[in-house]
Amino acid sequence: MVKSKLNWTRDTFSKLYDKLEKANCIGICNKRPVEIEYGFSGMALLSFMVFDKNLTVEQQKEYSDDCMSMFYKENIVLNYVSGATGSLCSPEFKKKNEAGR
Repeated sequence: MVKSKLNWTRDTFSKLYDKLEKANCIGICNKRPVEIEYGFSGMALLSFMVFDKNLTVEQQKEYSDDCMSMFYKENIVLNYVSGATGSLCSPEFKKKNEAGR
């Protein structure tokens, strides 16, 4: 089990759960990069990806499509997944990008 591999106690999990709840975390995908889901906008899921290392300029461009993903800073990318309604762009990402031009 994960608990024994990490040498964590029930108290460790309780503290982690409390911290994630305070951050409005609704889910975590344990992959590379780690994806932390933190909310909904209508039917869309909002999340951010945390990479092990800071992204290069090329990677920053790759993860900034002005629609469903946006490089935030260093090793963090924000995501907007519209899900059931099909592929829609996040109005917030578009506004931010247009303001910077």
